Amino acid sequence: MKLDEIFQICLLALLNRHPRSVLESNKAMLEGIALVNEPASPREVLQMLQERAPHLLQAPARLVIDDQRSEIYLLEVSEVVPAFWVYCEGNLPSSHQKPQRESTPHPALLLGLGR
Repeated sequence: MKLDEIFQICLLALLNRHPRSVLESNKAMLEGIALVNEPASPREVLQMLQERAPHLLQAPARLVIDDQRSEIYLLEVSEVVPAFWVYCEGNLPSSHQKPQRESTPHPALLLGLGR
């Protein structure tokens, strides 16, 4: 699944297609933006942004869910580094199992050789 829309529509699509999903924000990328600091459901993110940063809901976004990744990108910030990681079944990996997240693009992506 790949959807290029405004962030609000991406969250609503995620809520509709994967109602038990959980979002984890990329804190390094979203520093200074009023977002939840801990994992939250798409509904909780929508509610929080409607109250604190409604303009962000109108930002261009890309939702990608495939065999390799489940992520949301805020396209005005980065098309390479995700702003959110999506856990479709609502199960976050435990901290000792969580894969290391890159805050900068992989060198192959910078050269246009990646995904």
